[in-house]
Amino acid sequence: MNTRILILALIVIVSVIGVSVSLSPSESQVPSNFDTEYEYEIDFAYSDIDTFKDLLATKEIYMSSPTEITDYTVDQYCTFFDNKDKQKFVKYCATTALLDSDGKPLGNFNMGGDPEESTMALVILEISPFLDSKEKEIDFILTAMIDTFVCDCWDDLKPGGFDSVEHWLDVTQKQYAESEKKSIKSKVNGLDGKQVILEISSNEKSFLWVLVVAK
Repeated sequence: MNTRILILALIVIVSVIGVSVSLSPSESQVPSNFDTEYEYEIDFAYSDIDTFKDLLATKEIYMSSPTEITDYTVDQYCTFFDNKDKQKFVKYCATTALLDSDGKPLGNFNMGGDPEESTMALVILEISPFLDSKEKEIDFILTAMIDTFVCDCWDDLKPGGFDSVEHWLDVTQKQYAESEKKSIKSKVNGLDGKQVILEISSNEKSFLWVLVVAK
């Protein structure tokens, strides 16, 4: 899979505006009933790649060793927009490949910032031939990413009234399947002071699931 092409096609708008959940293209707001003050405060770091890797391995999902990117191509792997819709670029990015239990590629996990501190994490999963292919793997990878890089708090806080990350993924998937759009985004704002954005889109041969976490 050409990670560079995927990142260029899936640039994400990042804004922290308090706790809410919204789904586009309809842009409807999903009610949220909890405060914006939390005790979790996970300030993720590059060392958390190992934690994420070990968690994935419990379900026989494997991650390659990180490849460091510091040259001009870094913008093609790790970039996002801040709360003023200003595109943010990073100086450093680490990219890895994700493989299923049969050794077949699932996608990539990228993490960027500067060499000392990370500011964003991104997973891209390329799934075929159906939207719900590899459903168990998708649910586990994206839940593990939120638990590792946001907080292990979703089941307690239930942002937007979603009982679990899987519930949020299912609703977003259903709305995408029912829409006539090529892509759809669902955002969770302010969860432990971070921005979480899910995007589902498609190309000619596969479906793309993208999850971004940004400080």
